[in-house]
Amino acid sequence: METTAAPAGKTLKAGAISYISGVVIAVASTAPGYSLAATLGFIVAIAGIGVQAPAVILVAFIPMACIAAAYNYMNRADPDCGTTFSWVTLSLGPRIGWFSGWAVLVADILVMPSLSQIAGIYSCSLVGVDNPSTLTVTIIGVIWIVLMTAICYIGIELSARTQQLLLGMEIVTLALFAAVALVKVYTQSPAHSIKPQFSWFNPLEISSLSALSGGVLLAIFIYWGWDSAVSVNEETEDGATSSGKAAVVSTFILLGIYVTVAAGAQAFGGTQSLIANQTDVFAPISKAVLGSPLDKLLIIAVLTSASASTQTTILPATRTSLSMARKGALGPRFAQMHDRYRRLLARHHDAATVDRTLFATEVRNLDLYGYGIKGFTLSAIETAIELTDGQIGATEIQALIRQGQEILAHPVDLLDGIVETLGELAATHTLLLITKGDLRDQQRKLAKSGLAARFAAVEIVSEKDEPTYADLLRRHR
Repeated sequence: METTAAPAGKTLKAGAISYISGVVIAVASTAPGYSLAATLGFIVAIAGIGVQAPAVILVAFIPMACIAAAYNYMNRADPDCGTTFSWVTLSLGPRIGWFSGWAVLVADILVMPSLSQIAGIYSCSLVGVDNPSTLTVTIIGVIWIVLMTAICYIGIELSARTQQLLLGMEIVTLALFAAVALVKVYTQSPAHSIKPQFSWFNPLEISSLSALSGGVLLAIFIYWGWDSAVSVNEETEDGATSSGKAAVVSTFILLGIYVTVAAGAQAFGGTQSLIANQTDVFAPISKAVLGSPLDKLLIIAVLTSASASTQTTILPATRTSLSMARKGALGPRFAQMHDRYRRLLARHHDAATVDRTLFATEVRNLDLYGYGIKGFTLSAIETAIELTDGQIGATEIQALIRQGQEILAHPVDLLDGIVETLGELAATHTLLLITKGDLRDQQRKLAKSGLAARFAAVEIVSEKDEPTYADLLRRHR
């Protein structure tokens, strides 16, 4: 497959991090310590799995490795930091690409608070506070978000070095835990321990396909996150090839970590211990395995896991935003209106809630209003009424309408060289303009652009899909 250069426009610092840093970022993004602590017990608890949990982790690796391989080849073809947004836009069209880009942003916004909450809880556990208040956890979690955001803001080099430190501590601790647990199983036979068997790693030993399916659905969760390596492709040395390889290699590293640590925890504690402590399988056995005070290392491992993943959640979110802005999916006038909209509702809800609710409203209304600033304005008013419990005033609604009118009346900004390019193409080709959106708005923009004469025909459609294109091409042959 042919490798292309990084996209033009506003770019990131090329060659700032190495291939190894990409692998580290990919592994750290999955939060291996926390993912195992919070998922292994649920896998073991599925009827028909039990001691075959390591086999389930092996099976879940297969689709993850295949997806990582696909990312590798897509990254070679289009090394854009927007990854999913950029690739879906190129392959399936701008509408689905727009949705996929926003899906990544919304997912990151939702995941980040939960990861910071875990960091807050384990920060308290580290100092002996076992039942912290919600306020305490929230304050500590916010501090972690601020800290990790500051590191990302300073630069990708510091982010990479921070990930190397955090992941290094985490992997050393998990490796120590697994090694000591297995040694004690064979030399001391602790209560409830089970000596590992080859059957643990054999998916054919699982009693039913439904049990395997349920386990794999859970196990896939612990692998996801390696795609962060590809989101820093524009900043990685030879990112068009090395970032994709880092994603693939990271899945194999994760496989080794997960299978080894899962086998060690299961062998030492037995399946009943894992089932009884599904939210944190390490908690009841850490002291018995490592002794005091070394048992605190597992708390540190989960803490560094959550904090590292918090930081690597920021990386793809910001780079997807950059890619979307670069390609016009986050239009500057829409962005200006959105910023004012956030300020308008700031006394009612935080920015994340406003963004999430407005996005849901826009998606819900898409079939009714279609695309464009009119639909956006109507959805903004509806969201404002919802988030203020109907308390928003007429003056504020009028301000939203005025903002929409300002954008509608704004001059059309043409790309550099577009007039000359269309002139050259029109001399040798028949040009057809197919555009989607509100009829009057599109007609007005076309008239303001002065480009209408360059096209043999103009078609304004409500949707750009295969039947629409087939009909248009049939009529304009």
